[in-house]
Amino acid sequence: MTQTQLQMSDLYDRLDAIGFPKKYLQNKILPDWWTDDVDATSGVLVEGALYLSRRLNLDMRSLLGAETKPIFEAACQPKFKLKVGTNKEQLMIPRALSARIAEMVAYACLRPYQAIDGLSVADIRQQILAKQEVVDLDGVLDFCWQYGIPVIHFSEFPSGVHKFHGMVAYFYQRPVILVSLKDLSPARLLFIIAHEVGHILKGHIDSEGILVDESIELESSDTEESEANQLAAELLLGKSGISYDLWQKFVSGEQLASQAEEWGNRDRVSAGVVALNIAWNRANRASNPKDKGIIWATAKNALKILEPSPNAPQQINRYLATNLDWEKMGEENQDYLATMLALNLESVG
Repeated sequence: MTQTQLQMSDLYDRLDAIGFPKKYLQNKILPDWWTDDVDATSGVLVEGALYLSRRLNLDMRSLLGAETKPIFEAACQPKFKLKVGTNKEQLMIPRALSARIAEMVAYACLRPYQAIDGLSVADIRQQILAKQEVVDLDGVLDFCWQYGIPVIHFSEFPSGVHKFHGMVAYFYQRPVILVSLKDLSPARLLFIIAHEVGHILKGHIDSEGILVDESIELESSDTEESEANQLAAELLLGKSGISYDLWQKFVSGEQLASQAEEWGNRDRVSAGVVALNIAWNRANRASNPKDKGIIWATAKNALKILEPSPNAPQQINRYLATNLDWEKMGEENQDYLATMLALNLESVG
C-alpha cells in the first residue's frame, strides 16, 4: 500500500492497535466539526494526521507511513516512579496525552514563573497561612498559581490504559503539576499535589524533564519518593514526623470527623488530611485485613462529613480556567483543552 492510498480508516486502525480506539479519537481528540463525512473526503489524511500527531504527542511521519507503527514524540527521557510489576511502556499513552495537555497550559499561563527552589517548606506554609486558617487544597492551589506553577487535573484517557497518580513536567521554563487520580476528595488529591511540589523543591527533575508517579504511597524505598513525601508532610502537617492517632480500637466516622476537625483547627491542618493520617497510622499497625478494611471505611465516612459534596478535580481545574490566557491558544485548542478538562468556557471570564 502506498502513502497516497492511505485513508483515515487505515489511520484509525493503526492507532487502535496501540491503544487509541476510534471512538476516543472522534469524541476527544479530533475537532468537534470532524465527522464521518470528513473522514471520507479526498486528501483529508494529512490534515487528520496533523491534528492527531499534535494532540496525541505522536511523530507525524510515523502516522503517514503505512508500514510504520505510530511512534510517540520523545523530546526528553521521562523519569518513571513505578510499582513492582509495571513497566514504563504501560504508561506511554497517559504520559504522552498528559504531556501535551501540560504543554498547552504552560504556554497559556498568565503569570510568569517564580522559582521556588530557594523557599523552605516553612516559608511556603507561612505564605498559605497568611491568607487562610489551614493548609488545604485551595491554599496550595493558590500558592502554586501565584508562583506561575500550573496545576491540572486530567484523567480522560482511552479505556483500559494504565493510569498514574501524578506528574510534574517542565514546559516553557516552568514546572507544571498534573494530577490524574480519579478521586473527589480534596484531602486525597492535596497530598499528590504536595508530593509533586516536593519533587520540584528537591530538584528531582531538570528544567526539560518529566517525572511520572504511577502510585504515590506513604512508604517507599525510593529515595526521591521518600524525600517528596517528607516535604509533602511538612507542608500539610507542619512537621514531617507528626502522627495523629486515636487509641480506641474502633471509632465511628462521626467521631473520627469530630476529632480530626478539632486537631486540624488547633494545628492549622486540613481536617481531611488529619482523618487520612489517623486512618493510615491505624491501618499500618493492623495485622488483620478485616480491621484494615474497617479503618479505611471509617475514614471514608469521616471524609463524607468533613468534605460534603466534594469535587476536587473540578476545584483544581476551576483555578486553571481563570489563570490562562485562552485567546493565546486559538479557538480549536481552546475547545480541545476544555473538552479534555471538562471545562465550560462560557463561565470563564
